[in-house]
Amino acid sequence: MDMHRCGFYRHDARTDEGSDGKLIAPTNKKFHIEFCTVAHWKNGEIVEEKLFYDLVGLLKQIGVM
Repeated sequence: MDMHRCGFYRHDARTDEGSDGKLIAPTNKKFHIEFCTVAHWKNGEIVEEKLFYDLVGLLKQIGVM
């Protein structure tokens, strides 16, 4: 059975969480991000997923832009 789902989520974290520092050095600043995910499910598994969020807003919050 094919099915599509859309969800809206919020996430609060710090830039030192889950980063190895190779791309952007951790700034240790808090950030808040809201994002939407659209998933295509087939036989109970996600076969395709797209995430939509404000990348520029996130980079501004952590001081990169």
